Amino acid sequence: MEDVLDLYESYDPKKPVLCVDERPFQLIDNVIQPIPMKKGISEKQDYHYKRKGVCCIFIAFDLRGWRHIEVRERRTKKDYAEFMKNVAEKYPEAEIRVVQDNLNTYTYGSFYERFEPEEARCLCRRFDSLATQGIS
Repeated sequence: MEDVLDLYESYDPKKPVLCVDERPFQLIDNVIQPIPMKKGISEKQDYHYKRKGVCCIFIAFDLRGWRHIEVRERRTKKDYAEFMKNVAEKYPEAEIRVVQDNLNTYTYGSFYERFEPEEARCLCRRFDSLATQGIS
């Protein structure tokens, strides 16, 4: 825990700290349209819904309040690798320190499965992942 707290002590633009996570969501729609709000009466909603599928939201944010969010159909290694590549483009000159959980797709191997070896190696060098060091 102390290692993680030390990371958040100050912001270094050459070594920014990013928190990365994802969350699956169920997409739903109303079966019966809500009754709109009127003066003194709140909106009325029925509990029935129609399932419209699922998605996954990836998010990365830093200590300055900057954030990057992407909505994807799935949560695969390919999706993670593409998301992280997009994040790396926001910090063209930095070694990015990443705080993330130990999800099976959050590995350097994801880059190699998605990109050519040269590009994958370049991305691996850009990220210092604390999850792979046993800090989570």
